[in-house]
Amino acid sequence: MTTRVTVYHLTKSITVREGRANRIVVKARQANDLVLRFTVIDADGDAVDISGYTTRAFGVYPLESGTATFSKTPSLVGGGTGGQMDVTITDTDLAALAGDYRLELQVEGTGFKQTLVTGLLKLDATFVS
Repeated sequence: MTTRVTVYHLTKSITVREGRANRIVVKARQANDLVLRFTVIDADGDAVDISGYTTRAFGVYPLESGTATFSKTPSLVGGGTGGQMDVTITDTDLAALAGDYRLELQVEGTGFKQTLVTGLLKLDATFVS
């Protein structure tokens, strides 16, 4: 007999192509910690220097609402020169949530504002407290 187990990783790596509509689905567990590591690349697959992304916003929303359930400020990894930023979501952010939610990542710099990522956050219920 084989038993299949689903393992949810603490850090999920997501590649984002600059200048394109990036739509993602993230699966996680309610009341668990989660880090989303976004790596921004150009059309050639090279990392984009995102150190100029002076304003960064990440939000999670109910499917039928524009009011954020919670929001985060992504942190640049290594100053952003390697194209990476992290969104750290804590167990308390997800404690009261289960089911499907919309997510969005938007950045801004000198002379530009861009929504890099939209998608779904799919949260499985957790019963252990």
